[in-house]
Amino acid sequence: MNSGGRLRIAIVGSGLAGLAAARVLREKHAVTVYERGTASVATGGQGTIATPNSVKILELLGFDHKRVRSVQCTGYRSFDKDGNVIKDNEINLKKRYGADRFMHLRSDYRDELLRLATAPSAELGVEGEPAKMVFETAVTSINPDTGIFELGDGGSGEADLIVVADGIHSYLRHHIVGTRACRAQLTGMSCFRFAASRAAALAALDNHLPEYFDPHRGEGRFTLIEANDGSSRVIAAYPCRDFEFVNITCAFPTRTSIEDTVSSCVNLWELQYLEPLPTWTRGRAGDAAHAMTPLQGQGANMATEDADGLRLLAEPWVTAADVPAILKRWEGMRKPRTTRVLYDTRQVGRDIPPEERFKNMDFNYGHGGTYEALKEAEGKE
Repeated sequence: MNSGGRLRIAIVGSGLAGLAAARVLREKHAVTVYERGTASVATGGQGTIATPNSVKILELLGFDHKRVRSVQCTGYRSFDKDGNVIKDNEINLKKRYGADRFMHLRSDYRDELLRLATAPSAELGVEGEPAKMVFETAVTSINPDTGIFELGDGGSGEADLIVVADGIHSYLRHHIVGTRACRAQLTGMSCFRFAASRAAALAALDNHLPEYFDPHRGEGRFTLIEANDGSSRVIAAYPCRDFEFVNITCAFPTRTSIEDTVSSCVNLWELQYLEPLPTWTRGRAGDAAHAMTPLQGQGANMATEDADGLRLLAEPWVTAADVPAILKRWEGMRKPRTTRVLYDTRQVGRDIPPEERFKNMDFNYGHGGTYEALKEAEGKE
């Protein structure tokens, strides 16, 4: 094991969580990201939103909104199921929370995180070396106590820290929590998700887009269309990629039989979540694993906060021997917050009015950063 200086860090998974962690850790340590899929994995055509709590972190890491063609969210607009405007609220999120909220295509967002993890250090103006990406290589097992891991090709490796970021259906989580019983649970809700280009929509609708679909007329609003009939059905829509696309999410109670969708670009998910894990860490391995539904838009944002928390490993005195204790501090700081967000997200899944759906905005968006959270978690002034 490394006794000082740059730690050897293995990250399993190149999704949003894994790449955010790689960007934070690359400045001080030697980072390798293992991905069982190809370089184009996890680049689906759906949208994702960065809220102020993670935007503050992303911007410090060099996230380039122009490169990603982010669309700034200017507020919220709600319609009834007949298309009538119920509310149109403009909100200055930067004034209230210190950062704006931005909407993206998920593939664009991930591409930027990949750049931040792997670009030359001189390009980013940072210390250290870029993270090394190893695609089409699965990590099949880990030993959290020794840091030794096995690869699908028969090889093996050793790390001072293993970050497990391989998704809701993790192959490795049981090595940390000690049981295979921590599995994803169905919520009873499903959703269709797709990103429709403005050009395709205009062609299909004879060059006329309704207000709730037209990204330019929406002026950067996040739009909700609710059935309000006791069915918990809701449509969320927002523009992305410089208003070239609109991301559409249609959530509804899961039926016993769901008809085929009419287009291959429309994806159907049965919404799932994980119960809070009994532990996030063991020895030299950690897995936050707080998968939640998209109904508060906080899954990826919590992952960004988790990654920011790993800056605890960047202190100059840190050695390999310190890793298990630092991971426990990280867990103690992060777990209570993400557990609350997870439970709040479940409540949002019920048929409640918009004002109730956003009642936790101050808690979600008002995150003060890693060291402020650490003081609060450890009762320090």
